[in-house]
Parts: sequence; structure tokens; C-alpha cells
Amino acid sequence: MNVASELSLSLLRVVLFPDASRVCPLPGPLTNEQWKEVAGFFSRQALDGLLPDAVALLPLQQQPSMAVKMPMIARQLQVERMNSAMNSELLAFTEELHNRNIPYLLLKGQGVAALYPNPQHRLCGDIDLYVPKEYLREVHRGMMAFGATRTAETRHHINYRANGVEWELHHCIYYFQKDSRNLQFMKHVDEVMKEIPEDVRVGDGRVCILPPTMNALLLLSHIMEHFYCEGVGLRQLCDYARLLYCKRDEINREELIRMLDELSLTRAYRVFGYIAVCYLGMSEEALMLQPTNKDIRLAQRVMADCLRGGNFGRNDHDGRDTLWTSMTYYTRFFGRLLRYGTLHPSEALWWPLAKMKRALKGEVHISEERSAVNCS
Repeated sequence: MNVASELSLSLLRVVLFPDASRVCPLPGPLTNEQWKEVAGFFSRQALDGLLPDAVALLPLQQQPSMAVKMPMIARQLQVERMNSAMNSELLAFTEELHNRNIPYLLLKGQGVAALYPNPQHRLCGDIDLYVPKEYLREVHRGMMAFGATRTAETRHHINYRANGVEWELHHCIYYFQKDSRNLQFMKHVDEVMKEIPEDVRVGDGRVCILPPTMNALLLLSHIMEHFYCEGVGLRQLCDYARLLYCKRDEINREELIRMLDELSLTRAYRVFGYIAVCYLGMSEEALMLQPTNKDIRLAQRVMADCLRGGNFGRNDHDGRDTLWTSMTYYTRFFGRLLRYGTLHPSEALWWPLAKMKRALKGEVHISEERSAVNCS
């Protein structure tokens, strides 16, 4: 890591876990150029909204000049407006689902943002909503009545855009390449749906989410899915660390360890847990399993990849818009499977096989005529 990364991580630790330490995170005042590098780091990692909060915790003599600080604050205000708009849309739609007695779960996103010291300052993405498949057609009609446009569909969710907000409506939660593991995970989700739902405050209302143990598994499997395919940045790891820390007394240790073993996620849990503690400042008491020396060496490599690639690895690849970028993307992808295969060996093996299978079955992009809405 370079100096800017070290300084940025010091600030990030303070704002993620402000109750953990009151030690000043910086060795001394930074130059304007150093502050610009720090701001660039937070931007690449999709953590822009948190930076002013970290700055506010510094002694006055270590804070940047107003000329440097104002763009940070302006970006944070923009993040606040985005979150307010998203929360408003989410609450309006889930209230309608509640009125119609349609069960649902909010996945990741705004539900995890509620665990941050200031939820409005976590940069939001899209809204991931799960509904059982038997309700999919009704919810789809409701989404269209909500003013949405269907933009894409994959094997497990339909994408919409409504009132400036991106939605993913899931009828399955598939973050594993091996189908049997997806079935195992969905079996646990179906059991959760039969129980009294867990809920969390979002804006001025409350929405249903997975219970803490299942939520930890969901976030970890989502991290793994993106890590192999394209990469993950620190925003996803911060979400994971905040969940492990805030829900440490509610996560069922025995159940978590059993499910990690069942889904072959045990090593990934130890590796990303070490990153949460060593780099992001999470208390070690929040970990259920301690990393081995091999895990630590792998975690250092994984962290270097996260720092280099940024949010969803976007600093490290140019997408798949052209034939050339697709070729370089998939060359990079196969290289990642080989380089980090020991993180989740069975997934690394199944990734290319599953991609080929989905391409042959036409499940990469599903047409409106073949939509799950018409089959539900």
C-alpha cells in the first residue's frame, strides 16, 4: 500500500468504528495534494459520503482547508439526497406489498446502511428486493404500475428503473455457481420466510430483512460472487464488517459455522474476517472463527486486489462493451480464478462451467417473452 492508501484506511477505520478508538488517525497535517489523493481513494472505493465524517473527527489543526473540504461536503450532500430519494421509493413500494400481504425481503443495500453510524452517508446503489416466485407476477404488475421500465433480466432477478431508482426484483437468491449450493441457500431463505420477519429502520419507516446469521451469509456469498467475476471494493467489505460488528451478539455462532461449512464458505469467512479486523478496524471479538497463517497471507493479496480494483474492480477493467474489452475481461477473469482459487475452490472450479452452461441455455440475458414473470 502507498502512503495515501495508509492514510485513507486510517480515516476509514475511525469513521466505521468511532467507538473503538479515539487515537488520532493521522501522523500530522496533510498537504492539499495528499488530501486530494485521500479523496480520490474514497471516491474509487465508493465511500465518498463517509469522508467528511472522518474529517470532522480530526483535531481542527489536522483538518484540510475549506477549499479542499467543500467538494467533499458537496458530494456528501449529494449522497444524502440520493439516499433520501431511494428510501422514499423503497418505503412507498414495500408499504404497498405489506398492504397486499405479499412477503418480501430487502437484500443488502439500504438494510445494511442502517448499521452505519450515519446511514445517509453510505453511498447507495440499487434496491434488491426478494419475493417468493408465486408472487412474482403480481409484484411485477405492481412495479410497472409504480412507473417502472423493465431494463434486463437474468436467471434470478429482473431489473427495473422507476422514478430515477434502479431495482433488482429477485425471485431466487443465486450467488453460487454450483446449483446445489443455491438450492441449499434458498432452502434456508424459505425457512426464514415462514417465521416472523426481522425488520430494520430505513428513513421514516421499517422494512423486512434477513435475520443476522443469514444476512452475514448473504453478504459474504455476494462478495465472493463479485470478487471472482470482476472484483470488489471496500464498500462491500465495509458493509460486511459493520454487520458482523453490530450483530455480533445476535449471530448464532453454531448455526453460522454449520452453514459456512455446508456452503464451503469457511475459508472465505476467515479471510474477509481478517480484512475486516486488520484493515477496517473491526473488533476481533466480532469474529466467530480465527484465521490461520495461510488465511492471513491470502487476505493480504485479496486486500491488495480490492485496493487496486476499487468498487467492483472498475479501475482494473474496461467492461465488456466491445469484442476487445470482452476478450481482455475474460482473460482477466480466468486469471483471477487461478490466482485466488484457494479462497473458495469449488466456486473457482464451477465458475467457467456455469458460465458456459448459462450461455448455452440462454440464461445470460433473458428476453421479455421468456421472462420468469410469464412462468410464475
